[in-house]
This record gives sequence, structure tokens and C-alpha cells, in this order.
Amino acid sequence: MISEDEVTQAVVNHLKRHGFHSDWVHAGRQGFDIDAKHNDGSRWLIECKGAANSNLAASPDRREYGSGQIFSLVGQAFLTAVSWLDREDCAGARVGIAIPKTKWFDEHSRKIERVCRKEGITIFRVDPVTKKVCETGMAAKESRGPSMKDCEDSEFELPDVILRLVEAHQAVVKHYEASRRTFTLDGKLIGDIGEAVACELFDLELSTSNDHGIDAYAKDGRSVQIKATATGGNPMFRPVEKRANHLIFIGLNLKGGSGRVLYNGPEHLVLRDMPIDWRDQRPVSKRSIQKALLDQPAGSALPRRTP
Repeated sequence: MISEDEVTQAVVNHLKRHGFHSDWVHAGRQGFDIDAKHNDGSRWLIECKGAANSNLAASPDRREYGSGQIFSLVGQAFLTAVSWLDREDCAGARVGIAIPKTKWFDEHSRKIERVCRKEGITIFRVDPVTKKVCETGMAAKESRGPSMKDCEDSEFELPDVILRLVEAHQAVVKHYEASRRTFTLDGKLIGDIGEAVACELFDLELSTSNDHGIDAYAKDGRSVQIKATATGGNPMFRPVEKRANHLIFIGLNLKGGSGRVLYNGPEHLVLRDMPIDWRDQRPVSKRSIQKALLDQPAGSALPRRTP
């Protein structure tokens, strides 16, 4: 678990590495949790929340907050950040909220990712163990350009054209609400989106051949298979004559307009626990992917495309 003060300190350290000098207040006190300024005149104002009480005297056992409490904390942080957008003393500042990267904070904050992006509010997520900080969402006033924005924790934003697709899907669902059909975005469409997004993210060239098991090629010549999920499911594989050198597996949060690279490494490490012979499609377990991540050689990941 991680307290509000620990979240605040982690983000302060993160901003310091980018040249910001920060003033911050301890949990429970009035004022901006973080007010960070750069020599170039840019400024960050950030509202922070934690997964446990920062006051050890008031809560010596430091129990982690439950889902309901965290739902309220995420809502409070969002409303506070929104209130700063129209304040004269906040004019010109970039606004954000900082929260722990935990199950309940992730679940509840995903519900506000899209509106945060539209309002220009960045979400800073702090790993409770490593204190590593990941930024999700760009300020509305910043130019996104043609490429996607990466963060330090393998996350990225989906391009606007995908967001428009999701909006159109939701409109269809609403129009035919009486039919009780969900018109689920799945199957080949998600696979095609995953391939297109991965190629843009890693500067890959889609394969023009009919080689099953190879979707693209990297600049260094490595063959790449690309897998994607929009439901949190495991990647599915089928027996093929020729395997790819490399595997990219990404998770898509279509409603939130974001994604995460779940695996970027040699394909054989992911498939080593599969039977020697099998038919049809078989899923690879999350445990196998975790083992592959642990055993992945240093420097084997494909580099991100540079702007």
C-alpha cells in the first residue's frame, strides 16, 4: 500500500528529473498538493490521492482503502482538478491528478480517462513498490501530432480515429438498445486494430505475404507476430509451419482511449510451455507471459518509434 504523501513524493521526484522545482504540502493540509515550476515558465498543478492514510498516528495499522473509498477519492481528485481549469491563479498551468497504480484505483480511474483527456487533465499513476511514475493523457492544449504518446510504463494513447470508431460503436448500441444486442468489438477487428497500432508504435512494416504466424517485420529484419486483446483475455496461438522471431502483445482500453504493451520480446519464450503438437487455437496463460518477461534477455525488446 502507498499513502498520499508517498504518492506526492514520487511524483515530485519524477518532475524533478524533468527539470521542475516543486512545492508540495502534506496530506490533510490546504493548498495545491504539488505546485511545480520549470525555468522555461511551464507549471504543473497536481492533486494527489493515496491508497492508505498518511497519518500513522490516526491509523497505525495503515489499512488499505476499499473500493468504495477509492471510488470517492478518484472522484474528489477529478473534481478538484477540474475546478482549477477556470481559476485565474491557475491560468497557463498544466493540471493533473496523481494516484497509486493499484487494482481499484486503476478500475475507477479508467472511467474518467477519456474526459480527462478532453479537459486536458493528466493522470499520474505511481507503482506502490517501485515508486515509478507513469503519465496517461496529454493536456488538451498540447499538440498530439500524428504519432501516439508513450509513457514510462508501456502505456500509450490510441489515435483519434480509433476513438471515433468507439464513439460510432456506442451510438449503434444506443440506437438498437431495444434489440438487446451489444455489437461487441472483437475478433478480427481487434486483431487488425492491434496490428495497425503496433506497427505505428514500433515502426513495423506489415507483411504482404500469406505467412501465418508472421504479421510484420522490424527495421532490423526480425519477423514479428502481433496479438491484441480488448477484454483482458490471453493471446491465442495456432500451429504454424514458421514462427516469428518476436511477439508484440498489447491490451486495448477502447473506452478509455489507451493501451498497454503487455509483452515485447522473443516469441519462443512465450510458447515454450505449449505442447509439441496441438490442433486449432490454444491460449497462452498469463503465467507463461510473466515467465517470459522474467527470462527476456536485456535489449531484446523492439524500440519505440521516435517522433
